[in-house]
Amino acid sequence: MNTASFPASISTPATSTGEVITQLTAIIEWSKQNDSCIGYFAALYRRVTIQVKKYCRQLL
Repeated sequence: MNTASFPASISTPATSTGEVITQLTAIIEWSKQNDSCIGYFAALYRRVTIQVKKYCRQLL
């Protein structure tokens, strides 16, 4: 397991869908740089979150 620190940008709770996407992107990038498989879930969750955000915009 890699012991490199996660990005500081994910240390505070997200308050919007956009912030969730930004934080997930940071986790994915961290995972790539640190050769970690922890980014697999973040990548899937990011894709789902983007689709939910698009769907919610259509409802408004």
